[in-house]
Amino acid sequence: MEYLFIFIFQLIGFCIHCYTKIGELDKKHTDVPKSKIVEIFFSTEWLSFFAALVVLAFQLALHLLIDYTWPALEDKTFGYGDFQVPFMFLSGMLAFFLGWNGQNTLYKVLGKADDKITALINKQ
Repeated sequence: MEYLFIFIFQLIGFCIHCYTKIGELDKKHTDVPKSKIVEIFFSTEWLSFFAALVVLAFQLALHLLIDYTWPALEDKTFGYGDFQVPFMFLSGMLAFFLGWNGQNTLYKVLGKADDKITALINKQ
């Protein structure tokens, strides 16, 4: 169940990044239809999507390692004083952060959608 939880939170972070990036491209290139922007974005960003899957696999493998190495860690809470956060919550927040910020970083390094849309506009 916790692996599904990690997958879902990372997927949510990934989708939020994609949604905001498509919105930025739509605002920047107002003369291109949004459907074309979405099509170009998903057709050109496959390498960053694959890298995001590698990040997900790494996090799931790390969580599996923690499960088998320190099984009591799942019941542990972290925090200070009255403020205590369960380990699974921290793991979910890490998954969300890796999904969102990981994809953001990968897009900065591998992103080609903006260049392809600009080339499409210049070709017209």
